[in-house]
Amino acid sequence: MKDRLAESLITLLSQGVYGSAGMLKNWAQMLFEIYETGLSKKIEDFQEVFKKSRTYLPDENLTVILNSKDSAIEETLENLYQKNVVKKIGLYDEYCLVDSSKYIFSGKNEDVFFIANRLELEPLHYFRARTQNYCLNKGISIKCINDIIIGSTEAVENAVKYSDTVSIAVKQTFVDHIYTLDIINTTEKINFSEEYLEKKYSEKGSLMRGVHIMNKLFDHVDIIREDEKDRVILSAKKSCS
Repeated sequence: MKDRLAESLITLLSQGVYGSAGMLKNWAQMLFEIYETGLSKKIEDFQEVFKKSRTYLPDENLTVILNSKDSAIEETLENLYQKNVVKKIGLYDEYCLVDSSKYIFSGKNEDVFFIANRLELEPLHYFRARTQNYCLNKGISIKCINDIIIGSTEAVENAVKYSDTVSIAVKQTFVDHIYTLDIINTTEKINFSEEYLEKKYSEKGSLMRGVHIMNKLFDHVDIIREDEKDRVILSAKKSCS
């Protein structure tokens, strides 16, 4: 059982995240719920990526983590730390893989992942951890990474709060020194034309609350409304060395 738990935790960390034992268990629950619910038709164009995600991080790995006691998870992580498989980072000794080449996005320009609309399962920290490690993996400067994380966190929080489906899709790319982040937020039926004419945008429909900060820290921010799919894509770009 210990070997299965260690393997499962390594597989979860290989998604490009870092966190405490409690966070990892929450994320196992979050991803399990996303798998069980499946993608809504509003983001069905990500179905192939979704299927691959389940291949890279199988349901049984999540189940092993969820069925383990918190003390067993902590003990297993500590053993992995002693074996130099994981390292501790940050003020709170969060666990991260030592070998970043094991990350799912290593060697790839594009990374697509899913978070759930349940704040108690810590999707925001999952987003920050995966985004930070992706950027580090691509050699982006710390200053640029800080701008990306600070600039996007509130928009992601808004997406989590107002999404009307379990899954929120996030896509990040780094090509020719340009970092691009797309947050795909599904919403209830909204009359975008009416909002546009009134020059009044609801937080549910446009993630506007997060856009103000993004405009300051990204080079370009765009809101793409796809009312035929009842979703909004918040797209941001930043030139990074």
